[in-house]
Amino acid sequence: MYPKIFAAFIFSLATVDICQGSVLFRATSNDTVNSSGKIVGGTDAKPHEYPYQISLQDQGWHICGGTILSDVKIATAAHCCEDYLTTWSDLRVVAGAHVAANASLFYYQIHTHGYYKTNDACILTVTEPLELNFAVKAMPLCEVEPAPGTVCTATGWGRTNPDNDRWKGPLQKLDMTIVSRQVCERSYGPLDEDVICAGGVFGQDVCFGDSGGPLVCETGSSKCLAGVTSYGSSLGCALGIPAGFTNVAWFYKFFTNDG
Repeated sequence: MYPKIFAAFIFSLATVDICQGSVLFRATSNDTVNSSGKIVGGTDAKPHEYPYQISLQDQGWHICGGTILSDVKIATAAHCCEDYLTTWSDLRVVAGAHVAANASLFYYQIHTHGYYKTNDACILTVTEPLELNFAVKAMPLCEVEPAPGTVCTATGWGRTNPDNDRWKGPLQKLDMTIVSRQVCERSYGPLDEDVICAGGVFGQDVCFGDSGGPLVCETGSSKCLAGVTSYGSSLGCALGIPAGFTNVAWFYKFFTNDG
């Protein structure tokens, strides 16, 4: 099964307002390998174990993750979108990949259709429907915020440690436990309800390049997208400080009604 690469439109996006955190964006294009590493302290996912994960790429470089919501719509972080409004022609969406750097890419255009001002959420709309199959699947949205103590799974091609360069390797996965806002506020200051936090285990974390990717939680017998990877501590990754995720339940209408 070969990865699929699709043209896309940024349908709606939001800018970032994150208190004392640091967005988990891409490494620079001067790094040496054509993909930006992996989750810190995670393990290799099996091929197509997380078929809802996509790679958002700039001129062949993985910059952010995203989550397939339907055959035409993808959720990611606003800061993954907003820095590319002037270079939209270089962005690509890769679906169905296990090793993002192995994908053969082609050129397409992206347009914007309005945005929020305060929150880290973005919708990509592909110009032709994705072919949904075992390697490319949609993930339902969580309508209710996960409770503290819920164990969820983050995935991505972000850095394997805060100091390494880009790497070409398989998708990484990491179980992360939801923590209360009160716990998270010890690191970031006051937080609004548009953010949820998870993790806080030393040596395990989402990191640069994981932005926009999914945090998926189990609700009963099913799974749903609970968070969009947004930011971590400005001190660095995997230091025992929880990571911040866009609260999908808070933005449920935004994601389902296109803003």
